[in-house]
Amino acid sequence: MIVKTFRAPTVQEALARVKSTVGASALIIETRRVAPAGLFGFLRKPVVEVVVGIEDAPALDPKAWDREAAHLRGLEKEIGGIRDTLRQFAEPAPAALPGPFADLEQRLVRQGLEANLANALVAECRSDLEHAGGGNPLARLRAVVARRFRVTGEHPATPGSGPRVVALVGPPGGGKTTLLVKLAGRAALHGGDRVALATMDFFRVGAVEQLKAYAEILGIPFHAIHAPEEVAGILDAERHASWLFVDTPGLAGRDVGRLEQLAAWLRAFPAADSRLVLSAASETQAAIDAMKSYKAVGFGALAFAQLDEARRHGLLLIAAEAARMPVAHLGTGQDVASGLEVATPDRLAELVVGRTE
Repeated sequence: MIVKTFRAPTVQEALARVKSTVGASALIIETRRVAPAGLFGFLRKPVVEVVVGIEDAPALDPKAWDREAAHLRGLEKEIGGIRDTLRQFAEPAPAALPGPFADLEQRLVRQGLEANLANALVAECRSDLEHAGGGNPLARLRAVVARRFRVTGEHPATPGSGPRVVALVGPPGGGKTTLLVKLAGRAALHGGDRVALATMDFFRVGAVEQLKAYAEILGIPFHAIHAPEEVAGILDAERHASWLFVDTPGLAGRDVGRLEQLAAWLRAFPAADSRLVLSAASETQAAIDAMKSYKAVGFGALAFAQLDEARRHGLLLIAAEAARMPVAHLGTGQDVASGLEVATPDRLAELVVGRTE
């Protein structure tokens, strides 16, 4: 016999849930009123708990599955609310700032920064102005934010050492492949460097053909990597190149097996410079989750794509501080020729704070 427990606000609702989920043949073992579980359970009304026994495991119909899924989503939302409440208790309220400094704090909050971080940045700005004997508060705030960023710069390989390998990794839909093509185009067309493209992305339909077409347009070599053992031959073939840009499959954080496989493939390169590409338009928690997941793959810098699609840019600072990583590049538009910037602290601060003019 399989024992299953159902909870609902009333006996009628609990029995209805039993009937819709396991059918009318279930044997009711016990019915009782219980206090809701959780830290704040004492604040909510008791619920009815029905324990039933099932002789054979029933096949749930799709509508029953949908109802159970909706119930679980409701529980998840409730847990999220409790977590937010606990966070409010755990984090002391930021000290109130006077006059124009309060406006600066709200400016940062509107960009997506949490109140405590915004308060700390503006307090630092205020202290700087006091030591300097005055100045433009907005310009000083931008300088304070700029100090929080580190960047990588852009340096091709030294002649005779083989190509500098830059591999872009990241979740699907974040603009990774487009950013890779922009990097290759910039180096080949504007920098005058010898550049090659490669891809490990065999999971996305048409990924190989798409990147190969870009390579043909740019007039640069292209390599499809089918196994880690092929990497040595590709590096030898491109030993005179300055750059080898490598595309990788966009993998979700829950795809642990493929993330581990990607890490093994990237280890075939003796010194790959892996950069995690995040969409500037993504939600903060999604970006944080991606950084946690891609620790298994390994990356040494961040790059942000789709800045033109983002309504606010506080994520740039939040992600850089959470990862404790420098920022390499910014994808600012769809145009391959002009939609790419090398990240600088001043430019990043300008995006987070806004222009000072």
